[in-house]
Amino acid sequence: MPTGKRSPRKAVRAMKYLKCLLLAALGPLALLQAQDVQVVDSLLQALPHLGRNAQRVDAWNELAFQYRSADSEKARFYAESALALADSIAYSDGQSDSYSRLGVLAKNAGVYDTAEFYYLQALEARKSAGAGDRIAQACNNLGNLYKLMGRYEQARQYYAEGLDALAGAAPGNEQAKLHNALGMIYARLGQYEEATRQLQQSMEIRSMLEDEAGQAATLLNWGNLYQELYNYPKAEECYIQCLSAYRQLGDQQGQAKCFLQLANNAFLQGDYPSASDWYGQALGLEGALNEHERAVLYRNRASIQAELQQYGQAREGLLSSLLTFQQLKNPLEAAGILLEIGHTYFMQGQFDKAIEQYQKSLVQLDTLPAPRLKAQLLYNLSQAFAQKQDAGQASYYESQFNQAKSNLSGEANEALNFQLSLEEGRRKQEVALHLNKLRQREKTITLTIAGLVILWLSLMVALLYAHNNRKKRRIAEQNEQIALQEVEEVLTDKELDRAYAFIEGQDDERKRIARELHDHLGSMLSMVKLNFAAVDAKMDEIQSENRQQYQKANTLLDEACEEVRRISHNLQSGIIAKFGLKAQLEAMAEDYNDTRQLQVELSTHGLKKRMDNMLEVRIYRIIQELANNVVKHARASKLTIQVNRFEDMANVMVEDNGIGFAPEQVKDKGGIGLQNVASRVHGLDGTLTIDSAPGRGATIMIDIPIPPESKN
Repeated sequence: MPTGKRSPRKAVRAMKYLKCLLLAALGPLALLQAQDVQVVDSLLQALPHLGRNAQRVDAWNELAFQYRSADSEKARFYAESALALADSIAYSDGQSDSYSRLGVLAKNAGVYDTAEFYYLQALEARKSAGAGDRIAQACNNLGNLYKLMGRYEQARQYYAEGLDALAGAAPGNEQAKLHNALGMIYARLGQYEEATRQLQQSMEIRSMLEDEAGQAATLLNWGNLYQELYNYPKAEECYIQCLSAYRQLGDQQGQAKCFLQLANNAFLQGDYPSASDWYGQALGLEGALNEHERAVLYRNRASIQAELQQYGQAREGLLSSLLTFQQLKNPLEAAGILLEIGHTYFMQGQFDKAIEQYQKSLVQLDTLPAPRLKAQLLYNLSQAFAQKQDAGQASYYESQFNQAKSNLSGEANEALNFQLSLEEGRRKQEVALHLNKLRQREKTITLTIAGLVILWLSLMVALLYAHNNRKKRRIAEQNEQIALQEVEEVLTDKELDRAYAFIEGQDDERKRIARELHDHLGSMLSMVKLNFAAVDAKMDEIQSENRQQYQKANTLLDEACEEVRRISHNLQSGIIAKFGLKAQLEAMAEDYNDTRQLQVELSTHGLKKRMDNMLEVRIYRIIQELANNVVKHARASKLTIQVNRFEDMANVMVEDNGIGFAPEQVKDKGGIGLQNVASRVHGLDGTLTIDSAPGRGATIMIDIPIPPESKN
């Protein structure tokens, strides 16, 4: 971050076009809302009553939106399920919403290329439908993503395209949002007049709509624009007004943003006590900040610690911030932090470590459009090698710096010279002060060590004996604890393995019994039927009473043959072997529906492509066990079964509208049905999620990986 006082007006004007290299503006990541429990509950209760239609797609997409921050895996499951159903019924609005949800999840995970793909798919789907407001929303998502990635020109293009899509429409919140975003993009591009015009349009629309939260958001960006122009008093005035508005609205996320920007504003003016105070208030609302904003907060607080010569603490904060920016895949921010870490080592006279960090930063900048930051790095490298008295390397990096500097514009060059002169003067002063402190410290240490050595040696013998005894006891206790933990883990795995082995044994026994029924008892019944056929020829000679008994016995024999065939097929899951899992599930659903006691709705996707027969049988056994549990315990009138097969994963979701249960209580009681299901899923290396509560039914979701050898 730029350092030193900025009171002289000439210095401020000189730095007008020099953005703070290590004080990035707040990123555009949307602050994730907390999951709305009431909305989620109502959607889950409604799902069993919805058919395979657009309403179910919309419900799943809304669940994905609600779970996007609370449970990203569950959100992804609902979004992918919605997309699969929307594809199958050609529901374009549902498809675009599903792509948008998947894009948000990818962006929040820092996988920006995947987010870009999904957002572009969503935009294409909405362009096909021709809805202007929905096209504008998709353009806004893409603009926000490109802004986060530092691709400002692409962000500007999509924001502008979103406004074009709304041309002719009445002014609304979407136009205000796009004008607000464009204002800050133009500021990043150095087009301040256009930035001012865009922010003014945003404020006019939001004032007309009486949108207080929107006006506060635009006012925050006004402050950011003033800060870009080095008009710190006006920036502070905007931030204070914005903070007051967010307090009246009870918006902690907005308040946290204001605290962070007020702290940045104070830091840029060299007012470190005020900056520390504002950062402290932002830390009090740390939970309201997203990952990007927390990283900015830690980095800026570390910069204050560096100014106060607390270099060790500063590096801890900078490393924490660096890790976050690397996870967010933001190489420009990461490069700036590496420069700051190198600076802390330089100020302590550790030039080798400083050079190491500078060079890491230079590698990060190799493919990034950041000429001023690169020029400063080259200058710092030349200074570090000069301090090491390595004239060759110092001369090399100095020539590289001069070449990079000559490529800068006039005002940027002037600003860079001013900044470097400030830093060089401060660096020389601090290095001299630091070296003087080191000499004084070395002298003090030399005088005290001699006296301490004798005392230390006399205590060493006694302490060593006591220490060895304590160490032996501690090692023994640790080994015992580790052994107990390992035993518990082994027992848990063995319990699941034994349960799975038991179930596998049951499946093998089913097959054996099925073969016995079909091959032996079936054959015997067939022979009896042949003997009865021989009697048919002499029916006229049999008395009427005996004829009735014969006919009854013959009917019972037919029923016995059919029952043996049905039991044999059920035990062997014969339909699966011939026709696949989908046909077996349809047969099961038809059997339940024939009873008129339980309405079963079955939905499948991707099962036309067969998996390994044994894997399909095991998945069927899991679903069969879950359905039996519903019949036995749930008191449900409706059961929904969903099976989706993707490239590397099979997803199963079973929902009922029964009395529900508390999953932890069932686990503690050791329910055999769910234990069997858990054991089967464990044996297939899958995951099991139970979502239920007394009075609102149950939803059980299962993910089972498909091994390469099981893909047909």
